[in-house]
Amino acid sequence: MQIDSHFDKIQGKTLATLQQDKDHQTLLLNKDVSFLNKALLRSLLHKVEKNSTLVIDASKAQFIDHDIQETLVNFLKTAVDDNITVNMCGFSEEQISDMNSATVDPH
Repeated sequence: MQIDSHFDKIQGKTLATLQQDKDHQTLLLNKDVSFLNKALLRSLLHKVEKNSTLVIDASKAQFIDHDIQETLVNFLKTAVDDNITVNMCGFSEEQISDMNSATVDPH
């Protein structure tokens, strides 16, 4: 069941989708996720239920902007406080390396 998504009218595609699966939620990142999508990503991440499991799937994303990676890092570091288990798939080794070296934005 789809919880929320964002459709870009200019580019004619869905940029990101949050959906409820049987035992977890999935955040699907589509094609190119630029800094312009940062507010959207934060909005979708705020909808993730406490005490749940979230799968962040970047298998369809060809490009993930550094600002988006920082937003994901911030979420990963605070998810523990809400008892959210996060599983990541579809990220390149370079993207994971970038996220491991990112700093957390205090906002």
